[in-house]
Amino acid sequence: MPAEARRWYRAAAKQGDPDAQNNLGVSYASGQGGRRDEEQALEWFRAAAAQGHAEAMNNLGVTYDSGDGVEQDDREAVKWFRRGADAGSASAEHNLGVMYAERRGAMEDDPDGMDRLIAAAEDGYLPA
Repeated sequence: MPAEARRWYRAAAKQGDPDAQNNLGVSYASGQGGRRDEEQALEWFRAAAAQGHAEAMNNLGVTYDSGDGVEQDDREAVKWFRRGADAGSASAEHNLGVMYAERRGAMEDDPDGMDRLIAAAEDGYLPA
């Protein structure tokens, strides 16, 4: 992503566009289009997730799962993966299934992890 793309995402994100907020978060998390900044990534993922953006919820789960810019926290990762899956993100569904398969996080009240992986695969998510 070129620096100019990041500038346009920022302009749209500041106006409240959740897709732009998520994309700006991805840009900061990866360092594409400028410097890498985990705090900014987290801020923009949270802004988009607050508006119901399913992939931003998945990205928050990934952030807590990896511990990039935050303390690694399986329970918080599961919470965000579950919210993203419930909002329609196949990648969050897959990631939640993986957490289940690895028996990580507080998942006693959620369906079997294999069901989550199957659902992600049925949604066309290739890694599942």
